[in-house]
Amino acid sequence: MPRQPLPKNLRKEGYAIASLGMDGRPEIASLVGQCLMHWPNIELQMALLLGILLDATNEAAVAVYLSLRASRAQRDTINAAANIVLKGEVLELYRAIIAFQKSIEAQRNDLAHGCFGVMNAVPDGILWMESQHAAKFMLDFWNKIEHSTPTGPPITISTQERDRIQEENLDRLFVYRKTDIEQLLQDITALWRILGSFIYFLRNSRPHNIYCQLCNEPHVKHELLKARTK
Repeated sequence: MPRQPLPKNLRKEGYAIASLGMDGRPEIASLVGQCLMHWPNIELQMALLLGILLDATNEAAVAVYLSLRASRAQRDTINAAANIVLKGEVLELYRAIIAFQKSIEAQRNDLAHGCFGVMNAVPDGILWMESQHAAKFMLDFWNKIEHSTPTGPPITISTQERDRIQEENLDRLFVYRKTDIEQLLQDITALWRILGSFIYFLRNSRPHNIYCQLCNEPHVKHELLKARTK
């Protein structure tokens, strides 16, 4: 299950965000690290897939894909090739796989570009906030709640404004449970296997049994069903 907003019953609990408190959650920190470390393997599979689609199984095709740092540019490139090379049910299968890849990539990107924190009342999880929101809160805290600025006199602040800043920050806090990160790691591993099987399928005269296996893989099957019921 994806991360969830901070439960209302925990809004008065103490917490730390954008801190070094992750050493208090070593198992979860390890799982997050594994998700991030495994992602280059997915990018490699995608690069190899582009090479297969371009009938250019050499270093050049891989280098072109990996040189595109933005995920949107990578996806647009490989989709353009697939839409020309693949047809019918194979193109449908490709699109289902890419839909799954896109959803997992979005979750991975949140891990890579968010700020983490801890709350003693959530021993089986970690806190998460978008980096830009964490930065805004820190600036508000320094400049308003602490009544201090790098230069100039202290800024006065009303109780209402202080409460508004605190509530806004709580609204932007999310919780990842250990099971959430475990599931994401399992999904990344599944995606790696699916991409590998699809590459094998394309390179080896598209055997029907591999096609059936891919279509029956739970994540792919789910995306196929979604596409067919639109």
